[in-house]
Amino acid sequence: MFIVKFILLTFLMFSSLGYSSTAEEQDHYVNRGSYQLPEEIFDIKELNRVLFSELARESKDLKKAKYYLLNGKTKEAELHLSKLAYSHTKLRPIIHRYLGTLSFIQGRYEKSQIYLNIPELLNFPHHGKVCTLQILNQIVLNQINNLAINWDKCQLSNVAEFKVRNVVWLDTLVKIKTDTSEDVTKKPFTRIRLDTLQLRDLKILLKLSIYLNQDKMLLPGLELIQSEELKDHELREIMGHMYYRNGELVNAYRFIEDLKTPNAETMKGNLYVLRGKYELAYAQFKLALEMKHNSENALERLLPLAWILGDWKQGSIYAENLPSDLRYKAHKLTLLTAFMVQRGEFEKAEQILHYIATQTGQGTHLDVTQLHGFTKLMRSKPQEFAKEAKMSCSQYDLVSCWLLYQNVHWQDLPFVIRRKGEIEHTQNWKTLIATKENKPLTEKKFINQLDIEELDDQLIKLIPKK
Repeated sequence: MFIVKFILLTFLMFSSLGYSSTAEEQDHYVNRGSYQLPEEIFDIKELNRVLFSELARESKDLKKAKYYLLNGKTKEAELHLSKLAYSHTKLRPIIHRYLGTLSFIQGRYEKSQIYLNIPELLNFPHHGKVCTLQILNQIVLNQINNLAINWDKCQLSNVAEFKVRNVVWLDTLVKIKTDTSEDVTKKPFTRIRLDTLQLRDLKILLKLSIYLNQDKMLLPGLELIQSEELKDHELREIMGHMYYRNGELVNAYRFIEDLKTPNAETMKGNLYVLRGKYELAYAQFKLALEMKHNSENALERLLPLAWILGDWKQGSIYAENLPSDLRYKAHKLTLLTAFMVQRGEFEKAEQILHYIATQTGQGTHLDVTQLHGFTKLMRSKPQEFAKEAKMSCSQYDLVSCWLLYQNVHWQDLPFVIRRKGEIEHTQNWKTLIATKENKPLTEKKFINQLDIEELDDQLIKLIPKK
């Protein structure tokens, strides 16, 4: 009875304080135990639409990056991969594999190693896909401490993929780093018959011989290759290149005559250059460049020919498209400026030369000062011209020394040089050379030499006495 009273008293106290149960709360209490979970309105893909869309975007960027890598467009590939560099999705191993490949292509081998050494790539199944590139990085960086061990592990990771002829390249490079014997580069080519190899293995071995400068060892064996295999254009191109390297130009042309590849066209151009037919060579190199727009071989040969043939417009384009790293950027810009000067684009040339002088630290080189001085002269800036010409003259450039003298002699040398029409001058020199005068010069003697000798004789007895 006491407990009932206590509960009733407590209820009254809370009611007086404003705590009363509403109808809704009573309904909840009554229906307790009969509630069920609501039906799913969204599936898992909808609930994670942000995650799925991000994954789809990353996958799309990866596909684009792979496409650009396969086509040699490193700048475009770098643009797409830079968006994914710090991603932590399940695609991270593939992203780092592509980043490592791109860095290797760009010559940033230490950076490539960093990308390839993340934990996800050190385990199966990714290790077998990146270990060969890791080995190449070690070879380039001269990291030979664990090179042989890592190469053995890499071969185990790819035991189902590697064949003996498939790894002859990399195996030879590893041995060059780890084997100290002198004939290590000759071992892959000793006691081997080229006519017994399959076409794919034959091309791999011939390319390796060219890379190791041992192609001369295989020249006698080229005659044994079956005619059926010679139908392969790539094989004929390689054989033509081997003959060309060893001075057998007739055989080289015989193999590449009807081939339409960038390398074959480049070799044809080289043969025309050796014969002095520069126009034909120029056309061949242009054809090679059309087939492969970033061909360094074609560009490096087109540039001197454009200068010889006076094709200043195309020369400027070739110089601008010539790939170069930061170490040789100033050389490339100087070459571009030379073509601009020939075309009369002095204002653009001056801007580039100013950049070379202020940003690259190579503004005092003779080629730069010569071009810089000439552009200043053509743009009527005699004081700035004098500064550049003085630097060229100090490097024994006689033309700059002569122009520097003329700049002092003439009141406005740039105006005189750029003035159109003939320069008027008198013909007094003709009168001077026509007049003949026979008036010898007579020197007035102020002191007789005999007097000096007599005075000296009194001191040192210069004149002997009889």
